[in-house]
Amino acid sequence: MKKLTLFITCILFSITCLAQQMDLTYATINPPKGMVKMSSTDVLTFTTAHFKKNETLKAFVIKNAKDVYKVDNVLVLFNCQTRTPQDPSLAKTQEFLAPLGTTTLTTVDDKQILVLLQNYEGVMVYRYFCTNKANTRMAAGLIQFEPADQAKAKGILEGLLKSVKFK
Repeated sequence: MKKLTLFITCILFSITCLAQQMDLTYATINPPKGMVKMSSTDVLTFTTAHFKKNETLKAFVIKNAKDVYKVDNVLVLFNCQTRTPQDPSLAKTQEFLAPLGTTTLTTVDDKQILVLLQNYEGVMVYRYFCTNKANTRMAAGLIQFEPADQAKAKGILEGLLKSVKFK
């Protein structure tokens, strides 16, 4: 009986460890504690209840429902993509986005990271872009939240960006 209990415990621990890393097309990300994937129906219900004043953001999130997750009352959307030499650098992207809110461009562990914080009609949004050193891969997305949840959203953003590992 003790061996069976130990065996089951080891299996559960292994499953828990595996669930802590998300494998995206060109990168892996360690999701924050409590992050859950939302169904299309859940995305529609949540955005209608929490972000009803902002139809543009709501429509964008619903369109990308397959990439939407939730931590408490904070929505997290991310994806990975390749980049070409014709794609603008994050510095150029920062110039373009600067009039829309507060931007920050940093380099951390061979990753260049651009973050835009904006108040979009009463809804707070972090838009983030993270590229590898060669600028050939990018993890990007947004974190959408109510102003009262800004500290939580910032912690989620920092954890996600710190954990991005490009393939």
